[in-house]
Amino acid sequence: MKLTKALVGSLACCGWLALSGCVQSQVTMLDSKYPATRNVDVLEEQPNVPYKQIALLEAVGAFPRKELIGNLVEKAKTLGADAIILLAMETREGSGGVFFPVAKAIAIKYTPPH
Repeated sequence: MKLTKALVGSLACCGWLALSGCVQSQVTMLDSKYPATRNVDVLEEQPNVPYKQIALLEAVGAFPRKELIGNLVEKAKTLGADAIILLAMETREGSGGVFFPVAKAIAIKYTPPH
C-alpha cells in the first residue's frame, strides 16, 4: 500500500511539473531591475571585473542541468543581467519521495571600474 501511495504521489507530482512547464523559477531581487539583455554569461566563479548583484535565482524541475541553467539565463535576461554565477546544483525531495534537480545562481551586472 505504501508503495502504491508513493507511486501515485510521484506520478501526480511529475504530471503537475509537466503541465506547469516542467521548471519552476524563483527570483529574489537584490537591486533594481535593468533593461533586458540579449546575452548572459554563465560563470562558475566570480568574474575578475567589478560587478553588482541583481538577484538570487533558483530553478526547480524535472529537466537535466542544461535546461535548468537555460531557465536561469532566461530569467536573468529579463532582469537586465550581464551574467549569472552558478552557486549550486542540488536535489530537493518532493511529495511521494520524488527528487527534483535544483539550480541556484546570482544574476549580476558588470559595473565600470572605479
